[in-house]
Amino acid sequence: SKYTKKILEEYIKSSNKSKNNSLFGIFVNATKKHIGNIKLDKINYLHKRAHIGIMIGDINEWNKGYGTESIKLLSKYAFKKLKLHKLKAGVMINNKPSIKLFKNSGFKIEAKLIEDCFYKNKFVDSYVFYKTVNGN
Repeated sequence: SKYTKKILEEYIKSSNKSKNNSLFGIFVNATKKHIGNIKLDKINYLHKRAHIGIMIGDINEWNKGYGTESIKLLSKYAFKKLKLHKLKAGVMINNKPSIKLFKNSGFKIEAKLIEDCFYKNKFVDSYVFYKTVNGN
């Protein structure tokens, strides 16, 4: 679907109103430039878990540590402030940078899902990454 400014604004508003989602911008400190977003999604307070997603859209800022730092900060927020126990993330198996990012952020592979995503006109496998509050 086509994204418009209005659609994105509504998504941000609904995310900020929801108790089951938290959306944050990623900014470069020195310039205050917005380079991406990170979110907690599907927050389940009963089972104390959530999904984490990240996107750094500014390719000039890739491989500078912003993703790893953002994931570590959001993990700390989830575990300490929200008192969650487990975070999960889904990554297509061909997305090597994201696999490296989650591994560098202390996440481990929990499962491999066969033909889980449709990408470039074919089904591809994906990994489910996880991290728990005690690092298991």
